[in-house]
Amino acid sequence: MSLIIPESLDKSNKRKAVRVELSAKDPVRFAAAGQKTVIDNISESGIAFRVETAIEESVVDGILKFKIDQVYTLRMKVEILTQHEGSYRARFLDLSKQNTKLMSRLVLGLQKLHIRRRKQQKLIQMEKMMAETSEKNKISLTRK
Repeated sequence: MSLIIPESLDKSNKRKAVRVELSAKDPVRFAAAGQKTVIDNISESGIAFRVETAIEESVVDGILKFKIDQVYTLRMKVEILTQHEGSYRARFLDLSKQNTKLMSRLVLGLQKLHIRRRKQQKLIQMEKMMAETSEKNKISLTRK
């Protein structure tokens, strides 16, 4: 029997929210300090991203645009927590309760989207394997 420690009691994990990795296919865009970014991951409380030009300030304006049931645009301040070779980790500052709920919906929506994509990819792989197997069987039957 193994002991499961709830995340709230596990002090080694300092994160307050679940992160979701993003790809260019995801319906989320972010600009920081007036620059378009490439988003690495996002959570209800923060974001990790890359930019071409270094950001010098510790607090910058951010614009997050995403689609759930409709397109939302959130304007906020973000605090840069860490920076390394053009990659930044930042937390959202002073999000309203409504915007925090929207962020939760976004993260959940992205998780669902990623699960659907993985299932679809597996289905495509299975169909391809079945077609290849069927083709091999046809070839072996015609040789007999």
